[in-house]
Amino acid sequence: MDHKLKRRWVAALRGGYWRQIHEGATEGERGVCAIGILVKILDRWPTEQELSSRLQKQIIILNDEERYPFDRIADWIEENVP
Repeated sequence: MDHKLKRRWVAALRGGYWRQIHEGATEGERGVCAIGILVKILDRWPTEQELSSRLQKQIIILNDEERYPFDRIADWIEENVP
């Protein structure tokens, strides 16, 4: 993942602007998921180079199954995404 995009995504996750939703949608009437924030930053779905399918699956697990809050997902991204 591009370092500049990573920094923007992490900052947006910590920004407190969006309400977090879980399970199955990147965006809905109630809010957005962690990947939905990245989609908003890019104004489109990320390419494989911007967000690998492996990383996408991990973020979905953290957001939907583990129900990590955005700030904890941001911490995970900083620690685990080169």
